[in-house]
Amino acid sequence: MIDKDSLVKDIASDKRHLESVIERLGIKRQWHGSIEEACICNSSDPDFVIQILKTFDERGYFPRNELYEFPLEYILQYLRKTHDYYLNKRLPEIEQSVSFFKEHFTDNDFLHVILSKLFSVYKKNLSEHIQQEEEILFPYIDELLKGNVPDNMQSTSIEAITSEHEDVEDELIEIRSVIVKCLRNTDDILPFRIFLHQLNIFENDLCKHALVEGQVLLPRAIELEKIIKSNLKETKYGDGHRNGQVKKRSQTFNDYNNKFIKRDSETGKFIDVKSDKKPFKGIRKEKGK
Repeated sequence: MIDKDSLVKDIASDKRHLESVIERLGIKRQWHGSIEEACICNSSDPDFVIQILKTFDERGYFPRNELYEFPLEYILQYLRKTHDYYLNKRLPEIEQSVSFFKEHFTDNDFLHVILSKLFSVYKKNLSEHIQQEEEILFPYIDELLKGNVPDNMQSTSIEAITSEHEDVEDELIEIRSVIVKCLRNTDDILPFRIFLHQLNIFENDLCKHALVEGQVLLPRAIELEKIIKSNLKETKYGDGHRNGQVKKRSQTFNDYNNKFIKRDSETGKFIDVKSDKKPFKGIRKEKGK
């Protein structure tokens, strides 16, 4: 059971599948202290870190409701680091296995050609998917968090941006299915099994990534988008300034990032994070904050 008192080095050594997740969360896996101590040093939220680790550690576990309550900035930061991990570590490692086949298994040239082409197509599609999110979707959400909608994106929406996304998880499963069929015709089973194992690990990671993105990031961002665009419309057609406090909103101070977070008083959900350390104007502060 992973909790705030769990030692990082013990998690990394006992649960090797969590090594990359720990690093994506900004924690060195050699850290000798607890998760809470590591988070204090990194100015991160230990509760968020624990929920992400448990997502990857416990089969069938996905804490959508818990993750939904964290500031959107936390989710964005985690997804960006995951993208960097995929492009600069995981995909190159799998590609290295494909190159190994070419160098050491000349009798299976035909199989190598199939694997190379399949993986090349998949890598290209995944890279383009990530690039679209990093260059269009994530910057758009960044602006929403600041309370803005760029002039050149006034007519667009998150749903429009994501409507053309490829379902990369299903595509990897399909590629893996083809590779399994190819393996039935080769005697060099071990290296190809290792390759399959790499794909399986990546496939599981992508599934978790898709859950965080599809069930937490996008719904939260769409909610925020509606609020921001509604506020902009009111400003455009109103008298140009706010009259009194905003109703059905409150704000609380987050000790981990030293910023104020806006909350919907009716649902209790966090809907915005202040870009600086000053409180929101016209939003009442919660008691004790």
